[in-house]
Amino acid sequence: MIARANRRGGNLCGTMSTAEAAPAAILPAEPVTAPDPAPAVVEPVKPISRLASIDAYRGLVMFLMMAEVLHLRDVGRATGSKVWQFLGYHQSHVEWTGCSLHDMIQPSFSFLVGVALPFSLASRAARGQSPLAMTLHAVWRALLLVLLASTESFAQHGGKAEPKRIEFAKGRSSIILSESLSNGSEMEYVFAARKGQHVTVTNPSSGLFDFRIFSDENNMETEFDSSRKYTFEIPATGDYQFFVRKKMVRSPRTARFRVTFEIR
Repeated sequence: MIARANRRGGNLCGTMSTAEAAPAAILPAEPVTAPDPAPAVVEPVKPISRLASIDAYRGLVMFLMMAEVLHLRDVGRATGSKVWQFLGYHQSHVEWTGCSLHDMIQPSFSFLVGVALPFSLASRAARGQSPLAMTLHAVWRALLLVLLASTESFAQHGGKAEPKRIEFAKGRSSIILSESLSNGSEMEYVFAARKGQHVTVTNPSSGLFDFRIFSDENNMETEFDSSRKYTFEIPATGDYQFFVRKKMVRSPRTARFRVTFEIR
């Protein structure tokens, strides 16, 4: 804007208003940045729910294994009750014909392994395990089970080891068998005898231990007997198994038996 002339100097000079004395400062433009992308939504891995029917069946099988220590067969023999005899029947293997619940324990375990395998593989795959890792885990578990089964301690508390063979010293026909057992545990022996020989078992601790004779090849099986002295005749030549069992008593829970075993 041009103002009036200056009369003193005769010169015309222009003045500018205060508002226009200096141009406004130009601020640098702020950089424009793109908005942050929305975070990716990751679906959480849903845990695979357990199948109640498999858990219930597994519990039944474990109960059948543990129920053997109740010795309901002994209760059935002592009381003559059909109910206890029925329950006791399903706590032991049948000899040849028929089938009891006790006979179904091992087949049930095999069935459960096959049914549970797809669920186990799916669960491990959902956690990101590779097929190689799952295979190595299975191999490790198998080796561990073989190792446990091969130890003597595990074999005497539920596993299966080779029974001890009864052998007599030269010129003798009897031997004293002695081992420590806890409640419900058994010691297994095997002996050879000829048809017509007589076996005599002397058990001075009949209140704590009982025994039985079994032979699969000669179709012979006795019930657990608590007699202090027991004699029977060998029906056929061959090997026989002799079991000594610790009874379920409040005290002592662990004891050592001394059984005299004689063959004439």
